[in-house]
Amino acid sequence: MKISALTTKLLKSYVEINPAILVRPGEVLETVSPAKSILASAKTDQKFDSQFSLDDVSKFLGALGLFENPDVEFGERQLTISEGRQSVNIVYCDVNRIVTVPEKPPKMPPADVEFELGADLLKKARQGQAVLRVPEFVIIGDGKDITFGSEASTNPTTNSFRLKVGETKTKFKAVIRSENLRVIPDDYKVSVTFKGISYWAGKTASYFIAIEDNSRFGEETPARRPAAAAKTAAQERGPRVEVEPELIDEETPF
Repeated sequence: MKISALTTKLLKSYVEINPAILVRPGEVLETVSPAKSILASAKTDQKFDSQFSLDDVSKFLGALGLFENPDVEFGERQLTISEGRQSVNIVYCDVNRIVTVPEKPPKMPPADVEFELGADLLKKARQGQAVLRVPEFVIIGDGKDITFGSEASTNPTTNSFRLKVGETKTKFKAVIRSENLRVIPDDYKVSVTFKGISYWAGKTASYFIAIEDNSRFGEETPARRPAAAAKTAAQERGPRVEVEPELIDEETPF
């Protein structure tokens, strides 16, 4: 099997989210951060026939770089990269020792706010965050405009960067830690739910990204409620949203 350019691109971006990965049979590559604050999913252009797990994806990518056009064979306990007289064996890790995406991934609740964010604006926002050296990205609604930018949300005198990205009648402020915005450059449709989750749907990959507890939505204060309250609300919503009870806890926004 040849590893395609798209698969390589996705794996390189996933390393920034989690150094390890579980690849299940099929065409979908998924990962989740150890803190479970970002979950990524993408359909690649090739199919994996068997499941395998790696505790160091960068080591696999580095091994691929030792060859010009290698073949990869996925065995029961290890994979083999080979070309000509050269070969590299990489042993799979114990899947129970790494953080993996649940077999039944979360579903996004109905969005309270949605807007389009082009690749050019995403790039500008990242540049602004890097120049100002602030720790967070923010999505703000002032009852008229939606802006996306960066600041230090806990500092009232912080430097800030803003880009207008849409319109809204709602007042809110959704805070995302900069280390959680590990999305590949692309055009995105961004959905925000006031339950504490944002969903970034791109042409190549999609991401669930946690919203921080110091976010503000109207008169409400915490972006996420206690686990019991979240579970009760999910039950009250009925069949519109499928919520896995084991995914609702204080540590996991999903």
